[in-house]
Amino acid sequence: MMEKVLQKNEIRYISQHRYGIGIMDFYLPEGNIALFVDGAVWHADPRLYEPDDPLFFKIGASGKGRNIVTAADVWNKDRIHNNYLESQGYTVVHFWEKEINTEINRCIQIIKDQIKAYKRHNLELGLGV
Repeated sequence: MMEKVLQKNEIRYISQHRYGIGIMDFYLPEGNIALFVDGAVWHADPRLYEPDDPLFFKIGASGKGRNIVTAADVWNKDRIHNNYLESQGYTVVHFWEKEINTEINRCIQIIKDQIKAYKRHNLELGLGV
């Protein structure tokens, strides 16, 4: 759904864009935005999960051991990725899948506002757009 909405609003993007430690759902070059659409389970929506809630099992590299991954583990991993992207100069934007399905116009407005802010900032620095 997000891809169609980006196209409809003529927002350029690269889907499944690789960066140093992961893959972002969408890269929006006009605003240097790393855009993520987070599913409630895979990213442990805090409206639904407590920190110690188990989400799934992670199988060890040897294929033998299993570790339980908790909501707190997922939040920590997301925080590491956000910090990395911000340290590389990206603006990181996350939307919950539910927001995309119920508030898409608000989500698009947030993206457009971020793109405008990025362009304005670059103009102020004399970098152009």
